[in-house]
Amino acid sequence: MLVPALTAFGLSAFGPTARGRGPRRAARDLGLARVNPWRHELRSVAVALTIPLGLTAAGLTLAALVGWYDPAHLPGPAEVLPLVLSAVLSVPLYFGEELGWQGYLLPRLLRFGRMRGLLLGGAIWGAWHVPMTALGGSYPGHSVLLGVPVAVVTAMLLGTVIASIRLSTGSVWAAVAAHLSLNEFTLPLTRVVSGRVVDPLLAGPLSASTWPVTGLAVLGIWLAHRRSAGRAPMPTVPRS
Repeated sequence: MLVPALTAFGLSAFGPTARGRGPRRAARDLGLARVNPWRHELRSVAVALTIPLGLTAAGLTLAALVGWYDPAHLPGPAEVLPLVLSAVLSVPLYFGEELGWQGYLLPRLLRFGRMRGLLLGGAIWGAWHVPMTALGGSYPGHSVLLGVPVAVVTAMLLGTVIASIRLSTGSVWAAVAAHLSLNEFTLPLTRVVSGRVVDPLLAGPLSASTWPVTGLAVLGIWLAHRRSAGRAPMPTVPRS
């Protein structure tokens, strides 16, 4: 998970197109420099933490309606506190991924158009996780031929949401918060709340039952972009 960050920082600071930019300029280009007041940054991070939780809750509601999920109880402090501790300790790992995907890659994909860039970034993010999916990490017990396409589609949808958070805030930290919330809270809480064993292909943030919800979110992002097109410039990167 640290490889994307190391690669992004190395290319931005010392790569063939860096032109002596140096670490300080690279940090600004990657979205690490603070461009908003701290209050705005903290509010953006707080909102970003709730977005995967909301999408997952809506998806689990759909899964419960069709009999794929059986919510049994709300999680208590004894179940939530270990998740919070794990999330705090894992921040460097999620920062490692998002600095690469949202700090370095996303601005360069925007040259293909905003929505194409967002979806392409999600597809690349999904491809990055193919080895883990193929080894049964995402959908244990299911065929690779089924798990990999589901993982890629899910990553395209969720990746578009996370990338949009990055663009709307101008900082990678909110994207880090959204990715962290997805893995450290929504995935384990889906299992904790359930009254039976959960099939991650059918219920949870990475399941097909979240597609209608995240699909609507992506549609909303597209409509919002169309409405605001021409009124604000897209983020750019230095020309190579």
